[in-house]
Amino acid sequence: MHNLRDRLAWSLTIIKEDAELDKGIKDVDLAKKLGISENTLATYRKGGGDLKGVVIEKLIEHYNFSPDWLFKGVGEPFPGAHHKYDNVCGPDAEQIEPDSENYSFIPKYKAKLSGGPGSFETSTSVENYCAFRTRWLKRRWDVKHLALFEVTGDSMAPLIQQHDMVLIDRSVTNLNDIIEGKIYAFTDDRTVKIKRLVWRGTELWAISDNKIEAPDSRIELETDTFNLIGKVVWIGHEVR
Repeated sequence: MHNLRDRLAWSLTIIKEDAELDKGIKDVDLAKKLGISENTLATYRKGGGDLKGVVIEKLIEHYNFSPDWLFKGVGEPFPGAHHKYDNVCGPDAEQIEPDSENYSFIPKYKAKLSGGPGSFETSTSVENYCAFRTRWLKRRWDVKHLALFEVTGDSMAPLIQQHDMVLIDRSVTNLNDIIEGKIYAFTDDRTVKIKRLVWRGTELWAISDNKIEAPDSRIELETDTFNLIGKVVWIGHEVR
């Protein structure tokens, strides 16, 4: 098995066959347990579909699957699997290059964060995973709350530009967590945006950095249609 899709397909099949997992479980019940539809479950078993982070999380939570095995093919799929499924087990952690143990794989979502008027690309599907040094991440944030998104539009230029990648701390989801003038990802009336947020009394305002591309750089937000996705904690882009 060479990649995450192959290992996920095997996992979803073996769950129904192994007595220590969930032998005999019906697809409708397994899909519900994993937070997906039956059609998506069938697609994943064939190695297709857009991977959703929630599926990986549920496999780890409900069936004790190993993140190292799922993402990197290291060790056994779940405790005790070496004795039954040695053919799908990877090398133990101590048998591989030390650096392979030092990375965390952060999900990159299909949804786009708009630096302009708003993006309707709001898919919760995971597009792929990007590796970051675990030690670097853990010095700053809780790794399990991190997610990557691509930015569209230039209204946050020059700091954040078209097609930049941003790392979002999704543990910051409460209005009371907003720090004046910091940059956040949020939804506003079904569109996804990335802006600086400030309070003006009881009013919440979104501010763009690029006054040329975004002449209406200050927009009052309706808090009843507002949902905070998280705080921007890192920006990555190519040298242009």
